[in-house]
Amino acid sequence: MTGWQKVKELHFQKHSESATYHPVYGWQAGPQTPMLRLLLLLDGEAQDMDEFELDLLGLSWAHVTIFLIGVDGCPHHHRHANELQRISDVNHHVSFVDAQGNTPERYVTHELLKRHLGYDISMREFEEMEELPAYTE
Repeated sequence: MTGWQKVKELHFQKHSESATYHPVYGWQAGPQTPMLRLLLLLDGEAQDMDEFELDLLGLSWAHVTIFLIGVDGCPHHHRHANELQRISDVNHHVSFVDAQGNTPERYVTHELLKRHLGYDISMREFEEMEELPAYTE
């Protein structure tokens, strides 16, 4: 996943004064390295998804929300969705939203707001936010 590698590289280059580069292990965040907040939209078809999932297990320098999009019946989607869900269960820096087939956009928007931005709102509260204000003359 070249995009993921590029995001990591750019983040640590920007904050290189608080991070360390190791020739074998790559960049390591220091205690003063700012947290990165990242929303990733994935289709689960990348050839190196397994490597990416291993990278997420030990992730502590970023908050990553993964939105996995898949078509109905895709054999790779379920395997990656299960693995990403397990990772998000054990690493609080990773959250995961699964959308396969015909998923309502209201559900997706609510889940992304809740998980990525940390807005702990119910679906009812979300629907109230969507309502247009009353028209007044």
